[in-house]
Amino acid sequence: MHEPPKRGRRPGAEDVRPVILEAAQREFARIGYEKATVRGIASLAGVDPKLVHYYFGTKSELFKKSVAEVVMTEEFFDSLLEIDDTAGSLGAKFLRSVLRVYETPAIGSAAVGLIRNIFTHDKSRRLLLEIYSNYILKNIAHRLPGPDPVARVNLVGTQMFGIIAMRYILRVPVIAELSIDDVSRLIGPTLDRYLFGEWPQEPSQKE
Repeated sequence: MHEPPKRGRRPGAEDVRPVILEAAQREFARIGYEKATVRGIASLAGVDPKLVHYYFGTKSELFKKSVAEVVMTEEFFDSLLEIDDTAGSLGAKFLRSVLRVYETPAIGSAAVGLIRNIFTHDKSRRLLLEIYSNYILKNIAHRLPGPDPVARVNLVGTQMFGIIAMRYILRVPVIAELSIDDVSRLIGPTLDRYLFGEWPQEPSQKE
């Protein structure tokens, strides 16, 4: 009696994960998250769609991994390993790194498209919230000194969301035409205030 064939990667087979991930980044950037399909990504990578599911699970998991791959190369988590609020503007450094992610060919267009869709597409909203919670809030809040680090990071998030919307979605001329360095230099001090500024002893709660 023959044993049924085993699923998944064959022993000794070439690791195609980097190939799939690169293909996913290209496809997400080209047509956006909603239009991209696992089958299309697999075709671009030259692999069976089952391998995409095997290594990455769903399309949303693949997208999160694609974003994480780009984020981890930008070093804005590493820049917070040794926080020193007297050594220049940490806010400017962080903002500069985030904007570079949104302007990288690998994932920038898809990330902007995801934000554009959050008001009409609930899955996009939930996916963006998960990326924010797992890759931004989780990696920064515990490194901040002082009280209420989660609230501080969320305040930074309000500023970041506004900048991204103004620069990449509405394309407001003054904001869209400034260089990344200029935007970071101008807005960085505001982010520093959120991260390190005085904090009320007992913040009023919404009733």
